[in-house]
Amino acid sequence: MNNDTLLYWHKLENFYPYILEEQHNEKIKSFKIARECDYPDLENPTIQENNCVRYYEVYLGIFRVKSALDVIAKQMNAEKEFRDDSNETSCFCKFRLKADGKFDETSFRISSFPWAINRVKQKQIELNQWDDDFHEYEKRLFMQLFAWMNVIVH
Repeated sequence: MNNDTLLYWHKLENFYPYILEEQHNEKIKSFKIARECDYPDLENPTIQENNCVRYYEVYLGIFRVKSALDVIAKQMNAEKEFRDDSNETSCFCKFRLKADGKFDETSFRISSFPWAINRVKQKQIELNQWDDDFHEYEKRLFMQLFAWMNVIVH
């Protein structure tokens, strides 16, 4: 493996901020929603005495990290001998709903990892300036998202 490949892998490690783990705390509930009937009753949640709902964390576009890393390895004709083949999951974005179910505009986060995978696939990533490129992309996406939110009727 050459130094360029190692440099790519090292820098790409910075691209996965959201490793989703199951919550193992009786006060935190996790819901996997694949169909409409899977939605919990958020208007009347079952809450233990002396507890309350503080917020809901929503993850969209959940994927296996290994699959994304396989795309990079294939694109770069690289072996993944040094990678751990764990079963971790990540997501494209996450946001928070307040206890009353309203969107918390300050909570919206986009993972740079899927963005980086696509840029590597298209051979359009500049590792020395990826941060600026990603933040420009994120800014445009936020502007579009919040422009659409003004059109949506709740």
